[in-house]
Amino acid sequence: MLLYLLTQLINPIGLIAFIIPGIIFILALFPANYILYENSDVSIIEIIKECFRITKKAKLKLLMFYLSFIEWYILGMLTLGILFIYVTPYISVTSYYLYKKLSGKEYVNSEISSQYMI
Repeated sequence: MLLYLLTQLINPIGLIAFIIPGIIFILALFPANYILYENSDVSIIEIIKECFRITKKAKLKLLMFYLSFIEWYILGMLTLGILFIYVTPYISVTSYYLYKKLSGKEYVNSEISSQYMI
């Protein structure tokens, strides 16, 4: 009986110990493709270091950013994937703008920024 209770307590702790760091690494490494696209001559180690530098103090903001798309994913599944034709580019573009904002290299186009940006 005691063994059962201990395993039932230890299993969720072990699961959390792997899931939470996994989510943190996913959030930390989200700008890797954008950095590679902008600097194709940089080594992979440098890209990973830059990812961690950019996202160092923005993990909660990134988590909330990606959680805000849950409704879109649910609607996409309800429409049998048809809505993903719209949702996937939308999420990609907003992720890119978030990367630009976090890295301090905001995209500035006077026509676009004056009309549509806050």
